[in-house]
Amino acid sequence: MEDRIRDDRGGELKPLPFAASKLTDLVGETQAVKPLNSPLKRSVMLLGLGASFSILILIATQIRGDLGNVPWALTYGPCLFELLIGLLAFYLAMVWSVPAPGAVKTRSWSIIFGALAIVALLALSATHFLPLVGSELIAGFDPKKGLPCLGWELSVSFPILLLALWFVYRAATTTPLLSGALAGFGAGLIADSAIHLHCPAIDPAHTMTWHFLPVVLLIGVGMLGAKLLPKR
Repeated sequence: MEDRIRDDRGGELKPLPFAASKLTDLVGETQAVKPLNSPLKRSVMLLGLGASFSILILIATQIRGDLGNVPWALTYGPCLFELLIGLLAFYLAMVWSVPAPGAVKTRSWSIIFGALAIVALLALSATHFLPLVGSELIAGFDPKKGLPCLGWELSVSFPILLLALWFVYRAATTTPLLSGALAGFGAGLIADSAIHLHCPAIDPAHTMTWHFLPVVLLIGVGMLGAKLLPKR
């Protein structure tokens, strides 16, 4: 690269300042960066990947054999409902990765707690169906029946959470706790939606202990994971 410049008066070559020469080198090496997709498109992509992974694990393990005998409201209904809330959580994680006013942050935490309350009420509403089902669908707090569900849900949700945190990292979040909480919430809901098609137990004692608490745990893990993400 030519690091000298001609003087206007005599045409003599003069040395360029060091800083200007370096700036020229930097500008010459600059390359365009491909912009990210829209938050909605990234959220749908993340949901699709997470749901596909859940389905693969579901097929590889076991799909409950009584789906045709159990009310739709206890199987496919909660599954679809939680997938939609999971999509919303991922979308908000992408949208609110950038600086947001305090009111927006407060509103987002309210959405998380409100959605958690709705999911909890959904689990508690299964009490209405208990007289209509057999005793094999009632597991209670029994750890022998609950720990396999806990392990299954965590094994499904953690890979999805890692993928969600990668999306958050790509968004260069400046609100890691909020984005991490939403990413963990979405990952937990995807796993929880799939477990409705895996675990036959429907009583609130079992679902609130071994299905719902992992979702709450994933929110905390997501916050910690996002906080530990390297700065971009």
